[in-house]
Amino acid sequence: MGVELLKNEKDLNELFRRIEQSVKETVKGRPRKAFGSLEEERDYLKAQVDYLKKRYPNLVKEKR
Repeated sequence: MGVELLKNEKDLNELFRRIEQSVKETVKGRPRKAFGSLEEERDYLKAQVDYLKKRYPNLVKEKR
């Protein structure tokens, strides 16, 4: 893109719109799961923790 000469407010708005669009396109990651309630999210996270504990037992530290 390089350095551009912005002649008026319309050019500036267009530049901001393009920058905003490119930022949205570059954001990566796993989309968040939508939960209906806090209890549902808690149960989901507990199940996930239990699964990981079973999958990687050497990483689990015992409580004293």
